[in-house]
Amino acid sequence: MRLAVPILLAYFVSACTGSTSTPQASPQTQAGCGAVSDLEVYPYQDNSGFAGVALARVGHVWFAAFGPGTGGKAHIDEGPGLVKVVIATDPDLKSTIDLQGTSCSTGKALRFCYDNCSFPHQPPFSKSELERMGSDHQSVAPKQQLTGYLLCPQVGLYRIWAQASGKPAGAVTLNIGNHS
Repeated sequence: MRLAVPILLAYFVSACTGSTSTPQASPQTQAGCGAVSDLEVYPYQDNSGFAGVALARVGHVWFAAFGPGTGGKAHIDEGPGLVKVVIATDPDLKSTIDLQGTSCSTGKALRFCYDNCSFPHQPPFSKSELERMGSDHQSVAPKQQLTGYLLCPQVGLYRIWAQASGKPAGAVTLNIGNHS
Protein backbone atom coordinates (compact mmCIF):
# COMPACT_ATOMS: atom_id res chain seq x y z
CA MET A 1 0.00 0.00 0.00
CA ARG A 2 2.89 2.38 0.78
CA LEU A 3 4.12 2.06 -2.81
CA ALA A 4 0.65 2.42 -4.33
CA VAL A 5 0.02 5.92 -2.94
CA PRO A 6 3.08 7.59 -4.59
CA ILE A 7 2.40 5.76 -7.86
CA LEU A 8 -1.24 6.86 -7.88
CA LEU A 9 -0.26 10.43 -7.05
CA ALA A 10 2.34 10.48 -9.84
CA TYR A 11 -0.27 9.18 -12.27
CA PHE A 12 -2.76 11.84 -11.15
CA VAL A 13 -0.17 14.60 -11.55
CA SER A 14 0.84 13.50 -15.05
CA ALA A 15 -2.83 13.32 -16.06
CA CYS A 16 -3.48 16.85 -14.75
CA THR A 17 -0.44 18.41 -16.37
CA GLY A 18 -0.68 16.52 -19.65
CA SER A 19 2.84 15.19 -19.15
CA THR A 20 3.85 11.57 -19.22
CA SER A 21 7.26 12.23 -17.66
CA THR A 22 8.03 11.60 -14.02
CA PRO A 23 7.55 14.80 -11.98
CA GLN A 24 10.71 16.37 -10.57
CA ALA A 25 9.04 17.81 -7.48
CA SER A 26 6.79 16.34 -4.83
CA PRO A 27 3.65 14.87 -6.48
CA GLN A 28 1.50 16.06 -3.58
CA THR A 29 2.42 19.68 -4.18
CA GLN A 30 2.04 19.55 -7.96
CA ALA A 31 -1.40 18.00 -7.70
CA GLY A 32 -2.33 20.63 -5.13
CA CYS A 33 -1.30 23.81 -7.02
CA GLY A 34 -4.92 24.73 -7.57
CA ALA A 35 -6.01 28.36 -7.73
CA VAL A 36 -3.93 31.35 -6.71
CA SER A 37 -4.12 31.75 -2.92
CA ASP A 38 -5.94 34.58 -1.20
CA LEU A 39 -3.89 37.15 0.70
CA GLU A 40 -4.45 37.43 4.45
CA VAL A 41 -4.08 40.46 6.67
CA TYR A 42 -1.06 40.16 8.98
CA PRO A 43 -2.76 40.24 12.41
CA TYR A 44 0.16 40.98 14.72
CA GLN A 45 1.12 44.34 16.20
CA ASP A 46 4.89 43.89 16.19
CA ASN A 47 7.96 45.60 14.73
CA SER A 48 7.82 43.69 11.40
CA GLY A 49 6.19 46.62 9.60
CA PHE A 50 3.44 44.33 8.26
CA ALA A 51 0.61 45.04 10.74
CA GLY A 52 -2.65 45.38 8.80
CA VAL A 53 -1.05 44.53 5.42
CA ALA A 54 -2.26 41.70 3.17
CA LEU A 55 0.39 39.00 2.71
CA ALA A 56 0.58 35.41 1.48
CA ARG A 57 0.63 32.94 4.36
CA VAL A 58 2.05 29.44 4.73
CA GLY A 59 1.33 28.29 8.27
CA HIS A 60 3.47 30.50 10.52
CA VAL A 61 5.39 32.07 7.62
CA TRP A 62 4.39 35.20 5.68
CA PHE A 63 5.48 36.39 2.22
CA ALA A 64 5.48 40.12 1.42
CA ALA A 65 5.67 41.22 -2.22
CA PHE A 66 2.15 42.32 -3.05
CA GLY A 67 2.12 46.09 -2.55
CA PRO A 68 -0.16 47.96 -0.17
CA GLY A 69 -3.62 46.65 0.47
CA THR A 70 -5.74 44.50 2.71
CA GLY A 71 -6.98 41.80 0.34
CA GLY A 72 -6.81 40.16 -3.04
CA LYS A 73 -4.92 37.26 -4.55
CA ALA A 74 -1.26 36.24 -4.19
CA HIS A 75 -0.18 37.84 -7.48
CA ILE A 76 3.34 39.27 -7.85
CA ASP A 77 3.84 41.60 -10.82
CA GLU A 78 7.60 40.96 -11.02
CA GLY A 79 8.92 38.08 -13.04
CA PRO A 80 10.18 36.10 -14.65
CA GLY A 81 13.67 36.32 -13.15
CA LEU A 82 14.61 37.56 -9.70
CA VAL A 83 11.43 38.15 -7.70
CA LYS A 84 12.09 40.07 -4.49
CA VAL A 85 10.09 38.65 -1.58
CA VAL A 86 10.41 39.31 2.16
CA ILE A 87 9.79 36.26 4.34
CA ALA A 88 8.72 36.79 7.97
CA THR A 89 7.44 34.52 10.74
CA ASP A 90 4.64 34.72 13.26
CA PRO A 91 6.06 36.26 16.45
CA ASP A 92 5.04 33.15 18.43
CA LEU A 93 6.76 30.62 16.12
CA LYS A 94 8.70 28.12 18.27
CA SER A 95 10.64 26.02 15.74
CA THR A 96 12.33 26.42 12.36
CA ILE A 97 10.16 26.10 9.26
CA ASP A 98 11.55 24.59 6.06
CA LEU A 99 10.21 25.91 2.74
CA GLN A 100 10.26 24.25 -0.67
CA GLY A 101 8.45 25.05 -3.87
CA THR A 102 7.76 24.04 -7.43
CA SER A 103 6.69 25.52 -10.73
CA CYS A 104 3.14 24.28 -11.30
CA SER A 105 3.65 24.16 -15.08
CA THR A 106 7.00 22.35 -15.21
CA GLY A 107 7.28 20.52 -11.88
CA LYS A 108 10.82 21.88 -11.48
CA ALA A 109 11.94 23.01 -8.04
CA LEU A 110 11.56 26.67 -7.17
CA ARG A 111 14.93 28.13 -6.18
CA PHE A 112 15.40 30.47 -3.19
CA CYS A 113 18.16 33.07 -2.90
CA TYR A 114 18.36 34.24 0.73
CA ASP A 115 21.03 34.19 3.44
CA ASN A 116 24.47 34.03 1.81
CA CYS A 117 23.29 33.60 -1.77
CA SER A 118 25.43 35.19 -4.46
CA PHE A 119 25.11 35.59 -8.21
CA PRO A 120 27.71 34.65 -10.84
CA HIS A 121 27.20 37.99 -12.62
CA GLN A 122 24.81 40.95 -12.74
CA PRO A 123 21.24 40.29 -13.97
CA PRO A 124 19.61 39.41 -16.25
CA PHE A 125 19.99 35.65 -15.91
CA SER A 126 19.11 32.92 -18.36
CA LYS A 127 16.34 30.43 -17.62
CA SER A 128 18.94 27.69 -17.04
CA GLU A 129 20.90 29.90 -14.61
CA LEU A 130 17.72 30.60 -12.62
CA GLU A 131 17.08 26.86 -12.43
CA ARG A 132 20.56 26.21 -10.93
CA MET A 133 21.36 29.21 -8.69
CA GLY A 134 20.33 29.52 -5.08
CA SER A 135 18.88 26.62 -3.12
CA ASP A 136 15.88 24.34 -3.55
CA HIS A 137 14.82 24.97 0.06
CA GLN A 138 14.87 27.77 2.62
CA SER A 139 14.85 27.50 6.40
CA VAL A 140 13.20 30.23 8.44
CA ALA A 141 13.94 30.42 12.16
CA PRO A 142 11.66 31.90 14.84
CA LYS A 143 11.61 35.71 14.88
CA GLN A 144 13.51 35.81 11.58
CA GLN A 145 12.79 38.17 8.69
CA LEU A 146 14.60 37.47 5.42
CA THR A 147 14.88 39.66 2.33
CA GLY A 148 15.92 37.91 -0.84
CA TYR A 149 14.65 36.43 -4.06
CA LEU A 150 12.57 33.64 -5.50
CA LEU A 151 14.28 32.58 -8.74
CA CYS A 152 11.48 32.17 -11.27
CA PRO A 153 12.55 31.05 -14.78
CA GLN A 154 9.10 31.71 -16.28
CA VAL A 155 5.84 33.42 -15.42
CA GLY A 156 3.04 31.32 -13.97
CA LEU A 157 1.92 29.58 -10.83
CA TYR A 158 4.37 28.44 -8.15
CA ARG A 159 3.46 26.36 -5.11
CA ILE A 160 5.41 26.84 -1.88
CA TRP A 161 4.92 24.49 1.03
CA ALA A 162 6.20 24.49 4.59
CA GLN A 163 7.31 21.75 6.93
CA ALA A 164 7.88 21.97 10.68
CA SER A 165 9.76 19.06 12.28
CA GLY A 166 9.19 17.04 9.10
CA LYS A 167 5.39 17.52 9.16
CA PRO A 168 3.34 19.55 6.64
CA ALA A 169 2.67 23.06 7.92
CA GLY A 170 0.78 24.67 5.05
CA ALA A 171 1.13 25.71 1.41
CA VAL A 172 0.41 28.68 -0.84
CA THR A 173 0.08 29.18 -4.60
CA LEU A 174 1.64 32.36 -6.00
CA ASN A 175 1.01 33.83 -9.44
CA ILE A 176 4.38 35.20 -10.58
CA GLY A 177 4.47 37.79 -13.37
CA ASN A 178 1.39 36.44 -15.11
CA HIS A 179 -0.64 39.52 -15.97
CA SER A 180 -3.65 37.71 -17.39
